Amino acid sequence: MLEAGDVRRARALAQEAATTGPEAERAEARALLERIEPDRAALLAAAAVLVMILFAAWIAILRAH
Repeated sequence: MLEAGDVRRARALAQEAATTGPEAERAEARALLERIEPDRAALLAAAAVLVMILFAAWIAILRAH
């Protein structure tokens, strides 16, 4: 799934495998879940950029009036 770019499906399957099956499979699934975990720093940076864009747009709208 991951090779096909379907991270959501890969995460769902890994979460299921992490709770069922043999221990080796559960350990591999947990390792995969750690690898495909969202990068919190990147998400925070993206959120900060979005806030700055919205603020700049708001200022531009206020100046236009």
